Amino acid sequence: AYDNIGATANLGYTPSELVTLRGFAKVLSADVEFDEIGNESGPHIDSRQAFGRAEAEFDLLDGLWVPTLGLSGTHVNRETKEALFGGEFIGTKIKLDLQNDFYVSDEHTITLGGESEWDHGESEEAFLGFDEDLRNQAVFIQDQFSFWNRLFGTIGARLDHHSEFGSEATWRPARSTVTHEIFSTYKAGEPKPEVDA
Repeated sequence: AYDNIGATANLGYTPSELVTLRGFAKVLSADVEFDEIGNESGPHIDSRQAFGRAEAEFDLLDGLWVPTLGLSGTHVNRETKEALFGGEFIGTKIKLDLQNDFYVSDEHTITLGGESEWDHGESEEAFLGFDEDLRNQAVFIQDQFSFWNRLFGTIGARLDHHSEFGSEATWRPARSTVTHEIFSTYKAGEPKPEVDA
């Protein structure tokens, strides 16, 4: 048997022409009950997830500079009952980020930003018990360009510092060429590691 209940909320408020506030929240509850094993009841998994994000966007210098400050959080609780390998996992993630978009011309939009993320995970599941905190801090820069309404692309670089895996720089070029509705793209880069939920 499987039961799934979820709810979302999305709010926005503009107190002035220069400030826009946004908020988003989502909760999910899922219960999974497996078939019986012999005369014993089968495993039962209860999962609860919650996500929320709040951000403030500012329109400065007549729209040439648009900074966005955001704070988000995720919480996961998963419990396995009546099973040989039962137990509980709890995970929490908090992220603070700042993105600055500079509309320097019709052909170029420069983005500068940074983020700080904290992951905490703990588990009492059989053979997989752990209690760990991870931190990741990053800065990034990106240029979105367009020429002649035919060539569009993005090129960017990012530097991450992870509390366990150290520092790593990645780059990401992406090009889109419009020629008789034919699109070509190229991307490169590796995502940072996280605490698995």
